[in-house]
Amino acid sequence: MTNVAITASVIQMAAVLLLASIFGFKLLPDMLLDSYRQSIFELRDLLFDDAMAGKISFKSPAYMLLREQMNAMIRYAHHLSFSQMVFTMLATQGYSKSTKGSWQTEWARAIHNTTDPKVRERLLALHSIYLRKTAKFFILRSPVLWLPLAIVAISYAFKGVGDSARQVWQAAGDRVADWPVSRRQIEDVAYCSH
Repeated sequence: MTNVAITASVIQMAAVLLLASIFGFKLLPDMLLDSYRQSIFELRDLLFDDAMAGKISFKSPAYMLLREQMNAMIRYAHHLSFSQMVFTMLATQGYSKSTKGSWQTEWARAIHNTTDPKVRERLLALHSIYLRKTAKFFILRSPVLWLPLAIVAISYAFKGVGDSARQVWQAAGDRVADWPVSRRQIEDVAYCSH
C-alpha cells in the first residue's frame, strides 16, 4: 500500500466514524424520542376514544391517573434516561419520601374501585402497553442498560421463557420495567436535568 492509499483509507474511516457518531449521538436519540412520543400520543388517544365512547368515565380516577402519567412522559421524555432517573431518585429520596409510592397506591386503589371488569381489564391493558413502550424507550436510549438486558435476555432464553427472540426480549423488558415511577418522580428528574 502506498502512502496515498493509506491516507485515503484513514480519511475514509474518519468520515465513516464521523457519520456514525452523528447518527448515533444526534439522529438516533431524536428519532427514538419522536417515535416514543408518537406511540404514547396514540395510546393516549385510544384511552380518550374509550372515554368518548362512554366505555370509561372521564371522571374515573384510573382514567385520570393514567392520562396524567402519559402526559408527564410526553412532556418530559426529552429529559429522561434510565441513568438520570436512577440518580435523581437516589438524590431526591429524602425529598420525595412523602410522595414515594403514592401514584402506585392511588393507581391500585383506582383499579380496585373500578367496578366494571371490562373497564378494569382495558385500563390495565393500556397501562401495560404504556409500561412496555416506556421500558423499550429507556432501554434503547440508555446504553447503560444494553449489557444488563442482554444478560437477562440470555438467562431467560436458557430458562425456556419463550421459543422466540421476541418473547425473550419482551420478558426481559418487562423485568426492567417492573420498577414503579410516579409522575412526581418524572418531574423531579426533568427538573434536575436542566
